[in-house]
Amino acid sequence: MIEIIAEIIVTFLGWTIYGSEENPRHPFWRNSVRTVAFLGAFISIASFLNILGDFEFPRVVVGFWAVCSLMVILVEYYIGSKKVCLAAFVVCAIWFIVGILTQM
Repeated sequence: MIEIIAEIIVTFLGWTIYGSEENPRHPFWRNSVRTVAFLGAFISIASFLNILGDFEFPRVVVGFWAVCSLMVILVEYYIGSKKVCLAAFVVCAIWFIVGILTQM
């Protein structure tokens, strides 16, 4: 049941950001979501590596980054560019590796 609810939410957000095939949205929205997702991942990696010092981002900012990352991974696969989706998976894998290695 939770998968269905999550899929409905992702579909609605994807349609809101990307539009449909007949009526696509302006690329500004798609590129904004991509920018937030990738920039958030790199900032998070920098935080793991203690490049930013003791600065912690508010949970709202982290939540927004997480939702944008989820949108890039899921929606890009179905609607957008497969290359961007693959790049998001690679960044996600790097993020997990850095996160695990720095927390040991």
